[in-house]
Amino acid sequence: MQLTGGQKNKWIRLKKELLKRPLLITILPYNKDILYQYLTNTFPEKEIIERVDSILLKKRSELCDTLREELSIVVPYREAPHYSKLIGISDTIIRNIIDDKLKTPVSFDTILKIEVYLHLISNYEISELNKSLLKPYLDNVFCDLSNKLRKVSEEIFLLSSRIDSLKHKLIERDIYGDVSQERSLVQNYLNYNLKEHAKAVENFHFFIDRFK
Repeated sequence: MQLTGGQKNKWIRLKKELLKRPLLITILPYNKDILYQYLTNTFPEKEIIERVDSILLKKRSELCDTLREELSIVVPYREAPHYSKLIGISDTIIRNIIDDKLKTPVSFDTILKIEVYLHLISNYEISELNKSLLKPYLDNVFCDLSNKLRKVSEEIFLLSSRIDSLKHKLIERDIYGDVSQERSLVQNYLNYNLKEHAKAVENFHFFIDRFK
């Protein structure tokens, strides 16, 4: 039977996971040569796609179970929002992992994020599945933080021209009249960028302080 578009898209997603984490291939009950064909040339049958999806789902569930034990110790329940920002995921995900209320196990990439965070604060051992991705992940984290700091700093610098313009209009109100709308805009813009800068700085210090 010909595969539907949804089934093909599912295999494309699964194939991406398998190629990103080759160790997953070793837990699949299929001949390596056949799998190679499926990963490089042709689509597998529907039954194989569903079987692979089920196996990877089970693996994600097992990893979530392991994370649950450590998160329950390391992350105070009421402080889940704070820790979730540092990890880069929602606090709902953290709470659902801790409470064992996940309807579907989180993705392998989300698992990697949590593992890296726990590794940095409590020497949690990264799963074999994700060990090869640790350095590339940290490299991306630092690049992202650097870009955020640069962008916010540029925005704050550009804001200086708006402040100069507002200053002139405030002093010369007899000419310009009501400038309350522009003043609020500048204030809100400044507050937003300062908050974004503070978040980026906090995240930067968190990661930098782990490497002593």
